[in-house]
Amino acid sequence: MAKLREGKLYQLLKESNNADEIFDACYNHAYSGKDLNARDEETGENFMHLLAEEIRHFTSARGVGIIYLMACKGVDLDIADINGDTFLHKICQKPHTHRVLVSAIR
Repeated sequence: MAKLREGKLYQLLKESNNADEIFDACYNHAYSGKDLNARDEETGENFMHLLAEEIRHFTSARGVGIIYLMACKGVDLDIADINGDTFLHKICQKPHTHRVLVSAIR
């Protein structure tokens, strides 16, 4: 297991407001061949939990496309973190995430 919160992609999600840069990084991650279901060794979170934390980047039409892409690439949306929360739990707790929710469950 890795420390996902120490990775470059997580730092980009936290610090950048450049939608194109974030979209490209997530797209490249999806096609990188890396394990998209890798879990953080401390929190039990996977990549989707990190996206949920920074969901502000993914509520636009283009951002929702990334969520849909991840779901189609086989990301396990049912992985729970150490608190028992899945990606879907986390996004349901945030405002204006209806489109994200729909794209994830399709």
